[in-house]
Amino acid sequence: MINMSCNRVSLDNLKRQAKSAISRLPPLLGAEAVRQTKENFQRGGFDGGMEPWEKRKNDSDPGRGVLIGKGSGHLFKDIRILSQTDNMVVVGTTLPYARIHNEGGTINHPGGTAFFPKDGKLAYVSNKVAANLATAGHKLPRTKAHPIRIPQRKFLGTSKVLTTNLQAIVAREMKSLNNK
Repeated sequence: MINMSCNRVSLDNLKRQAKSAISRLPPLLGAEAVRQTKENFQRGGFDGGMEPWEKRKNDSDPGRGVLIGKGSGHLFKDIRILSQTDNMVVVGTTLPYARIHNEGGTINHPGGTAFFPKDGKLAYVSNKVAANLATAGHKLPRTKAHPIRIPQRKFLGTSKVLTTNLQAIVAREMKSLNNK
């Protein structure tokens, strides 16, 4: 015959420890999701690089990451914990163009971008440069309205690698209850 007994003090202590471990989870899980998302940028693909991103067309800077803007890296830098409560955490970005890159799709460009031929290709210039050239007597042609297909380059979302890492963090925190 096995005889077990638990007193109220040990159950209350276990309950306190469990509550403490659970309250530590949102920031830990959020930090891991941010880290994993930023690694997607460094790998140039989603889910540990298992889903590689489509390369840029006419890539003039092949050493630069696909979703890293020239000299900015705003999207990469903006990945963060957006909100957090005792039982959830939201990781993402507030940049308006993040969704089209993550999900892919078509944008309708209104046209009006000044351009000129250069080395058999088109070189696009800013409105400021176009205005300066027009003042000097060089009026540039402008694009017409046209659709632009943005390929999906998923960087944020649930993945096998992220799920495995998050499960390991939860298991580690729950195991810490046994060690106290």
